[in-house]
Amino acid sequence: MKKEIIIFIVSFFGIAMCYNYPAILVKKNGSIHQWRQADCLSITQNYFKEGLPFHTPKIHHMSDETGKRGVASEFPILYFTVAQIWKITGQKEWIFRLINVLIAFLGMFYLFKLFYALFQQIIPSLFLTFLLFTSPIYIYYTNNFLADATALNIVFIGWYWFYKFYNSQKNKELIVVLLFFLLAGLIKISSLFSFFALGGIALFEWMGILKIKQSKLFKPIHILFFFVLLLVIAAWYFYAIKYSEANGNSYVFLKGILPIWELSSQRVSETFSQFVSVQAPRMFTTGIHLSTAVLFLCNVWNRKRINTLMILVNILLFFGAVFFFLLFYQVFDIHDYYLINTLIFYLCTWVTFFYFLFKNTSIISSRLFSYSALGVLVFLVFIGSVHNRHRYDTKDPIAYAGYDYLSQHDKDVFGWYQFDYQKNQQAYEEITPYLRSLGIKRDDIVMVLGDVSINISLYNMDQVGFTNYCDVHEFPNQVELAKSFGAKYLFVSEYKTNDFPEYVPYMKNEIGKFKNILIYSLEQ
Repeated sequence: MKKEIIIFIVSFFGIAMCYNYPAILVKKNGSIHQWRQADCLSITQNYFKEGLPFHTPKIHHMSDETGKRGVASEFPILYFTVAQIWKITGQKEWIFRLINVLIAFLGMFYLFKLFYALFQQIIPSLFLTFLLFTSPIYIYYTNNFLADATALNIVFIGWYWFYKFYNSQKNKELIVVLLFFLLAGLIKISSLFSFFALGGIALFEWMGILKIKQSKLFKPIHILFFFVLLLVIAAWYFYAIKYSEANGNSYVFLKGILPIWELSSQRVSETFSQFVSVQAPRMFTTGIHLSTAVLFLCNVWNRKRINTLMILVNILLFFGAVFFFLLFYQVFDIHDYYLINTLIFYLCTWVTFFYFLFKNTSIISSRLFSYSALGVLVFLVFIGSVHNRHRYDTKDPIAYAGYDYLSQHDKDVFGWYQFDYQKNQQAYEEITPYLRSLGIKRDDIVMVLGDVSINISLYNMDQVGFTNYCDVHEFPNQVELAKSFGAKYLFVSEYKTNDFPEYVPYMKNEIGKFKNILIYSLEQ
């Protein structure tokens, strides 16, 4: 094995250890955005338990309109694959996490191969490869159940094969590129930044607006390749929308856009303030944000001294990220994972600037540059460790050592969330055998009070039914809504009973208690 590959592998595992990945692998779903984690796991568990066909995924939560559980969003290849593995190994969440981490390893491995081919130097290649592996949101969601980071890692592999296509101009290598971009786009549509950047360049070159190389890089048939790929992705999401609507579950996953122009000026200002103070630090430190902005301006200023394709991709990714930000502006006060695929702009900006230095100066070859790059990388890994460990345990010593690098919001919220979850919700993770001993079957419909998510409690105890997320419609309360679809049991934490005085009449026939969870029969 080549020396540089060994260094990459050792570095990857060393950084993963800093982020506490081995301990996190065996953790149950939890921490921030457990809501969306539980949705992904619910689909996977239902594939596993019910042997569902690939194209008909289900969740535990029942539609408050139809009582059905079918719902689809991203292409469920990950969920379906994990479910098939679980049929051999039994349900183990760490397998799901491990698959996503392995995909991340492959994505970064191919990035490293790409950068080493460009620079023929280890330090710049390592720095660029692991730059995004220091972003708190990328670190957290890579070892998790959401598909956003996984889609981005698949895009990384596609870029390596594009480098090969750029040098060979062989159709088969472009097809490989587009297949990876197709898979990424199906898994998470927000990963299509790279596809649209390359597709736009291909179209402009074909129209004679751009000149990338002496001989044309893209041929007319290649435009057709891009178009077919777009049709496949559009076809899946059209099916997902129609399938969810037919089951009355179109509210479960976002199917449209949430643009800035739908908000009042006050709400725009509030969301921007929340983004700057909470979400931006979760992407990178202020230093990286500012450095990336400066480097991008340098790239644009020196565009005539930079590889034409690289600077075009950099500029198009910038406009793509801005456009995406405006289209989904309403979620950026809370949902940090929407930002993961915009990180490709950061990476492209740094790679383009490094390549400019490599071609026009000797800076990258200097020892000072190498030591500086390693120092910055170590510092960023420390910051990433602080964020990631804090999300799981606010008392972690490394998280505490870097407490000043956390936003005030994260300091205030995560400790409370961990305490509240342990007090009121964690028992659902272990309650299933007790339910079966009471004769409560998996498909017995239940109502969970005190859970405003769609699937957290239902997934954790593997029980179909309703939570406080459901709408009431014409029913006087949510329990009556659940009963209209055949609900037999009511669950509530003993510490939350006072929060639901209107439901006290339903809390008369107690049939069991598991830790803090009270179980009532709704049958007369």
